[in-house]
Amino acid sequence: MHTNPESTESYVGTSFAAKMLNLSVGTVQTLVSKGELPAYLTSGGHRRIPYNAVLAYSKKNKVPLGAVAGGPSHGRSNGVVRICVLHGDKFTSPNLEKIAKDGAFQVVTDPMKLIKPNAQMTHIFMDARIDWVDWARMEPSADERIHYVIYNSGVLSANARKHLETVAVLLNTDITLEFLHGYRIGFQSGPTEYSAPVFPHMVRQ
Repeated sequence: MHTNPESTESYVGTSFAAKMLNLSVGTVQTLVSKGELPAYLTSGGHRRIPYNAVLAYSKKNKVPLGAVAGGPSHGRSNGVVRICVLHGDKFTSPNLEKIAKDGAFQVVTDPMKLIKPNAQMTHIFMDARIDWVDWARMEPSADERIHYVIYNSGVLSANARKHLETVAVLLNTDITLEFLHGYRIGFQSGPTEYSAPVFPHMVRQ
């Protein structure tokens, strides 16, 4: 197992990997120990597993993905998942401007604009620099069709990252238009319906 690299990959903790693969945490830890799932250790001794490695393991071993990873309960078909980017209004970048101009993605600063009736499965990319989110208390969505990816997660505290590894995919770096197009290709989904609010449980008290 590699130790403490400055990874630019998106990654998950063992708990989230277990949810993705419908396996127990102990089984995932065993797969890591055997080298069947690549992982590395943080300076605090926590395992981090590259997100793409979990998808590759699922495909190679014909292990069906769980709902949290866009598996069967999401009703996968030949459509395209809805990808949204939620960022703080204090931070803009050329990358974000390019993404906003691309009609394939929704870029907003107001989370209420993400709540749409009859929406398909939604993957929400959230900038870790947003200051109104209590990252250490963020909970998974009650709706299985909503999937979180936290980017720029390197700015968060170790405690916040440790907690988020159980509810989301973490990406240390910023996102690019090319990255989002590649990510979307990996998740094909038919339209499903949801209208539940997504964000109120995340706001700092």
